[in-house]
Amino acid sequence: MSKPLVMVIDDYAPDRIFARIMLDKAGCFGKVLEVPGGEEALALFEKWLDDRRDGLPDGFPPLIVLLDINMPRMNGFEFLERFSELVPRLGDDAPFVIMLTSSEEPYEQARSEAYEVVAGYLTKPLTAQKAMALCARRRT
Repeated sequence: MSKPLVMVIDDYAPDRIFARIMLDKAGCFGKVLEVPGGEEALALFEKWLDDRRDGLPDGFPPLIVLLDINMPRMNGFEFLERFSELVPRLGDDAPFVIMLTSSEEPYEQARSEAYEVVAGYLTKPLTAQKAMALCARRRT
């Protein structure tokens, strides 16, 4: 069985790169798809749902989406609103969404966990230990 794809949605390139490095070190994931914003990520999911698979990485859709909250244009919560509408169409292929943010605010964690698609909340940086814990995630 091939290793699953992970998508990192974050506007800050160094955070995406660091997350990729930690996920690579965990050794249980295949490609890490770095996406600079929610709009771009939604476009990829919509393309897959419309059966336009050319240009999508092998293994799409991802097993896990690591999502930042504080981003320009479309923040993490705006992404979750739109993504939640796509989840019924994704069915069993819907990824686990893990919030990966610098915010330690309890209200942001509670707001995140109110979304059915959110499976966890991690604060940055993504450490090797946190990345290894994600290895246990599997589709049923």
